[in-house]
Amino acid sequence: MSAHQTLLAEAVAQQAEHLVKTAAGLAPNQSWGVGRHESADQAFELYRALRHQLAWDYARDHHLTNPDGSRNWAQMMGVDYDEPIRYTQQPLASIKRLEEDPKPYPFVVEEETE
Repeated sequence: MSAHQTLLAEAVAQQAEHLVKTAAGLAPNQSWGVGRHESADQAFELYRALRHQLAWDYARDHHLTNPDGSRNWAQMMGVDYDEPIRYTQQPLASIKRLEEDPKPYPFVVEEETE
């Protein structure tokens, strides 16, 4: 993974965390933990579902999975690849790509050529 891709992945994770904390009414360094507030638990489940899907999309785009599409443990050791843990009785959010993009990172600014 290039330095730019690493920074982009970190920025996406930070934005997701910020959205979850804002929705739960938390400051950036504040946490209620799990099991205390239903809405915070639902927001954390949504964050985990987003993080899980982004990790698997990245792994597929960069051929990190096994040939059959299963998890390649040598390349995919992080918890992002684990099924999200449920803290509420609500069904987990279903996160899916709407369409395949030929570029794995459509937000990369391409340099102009003359």
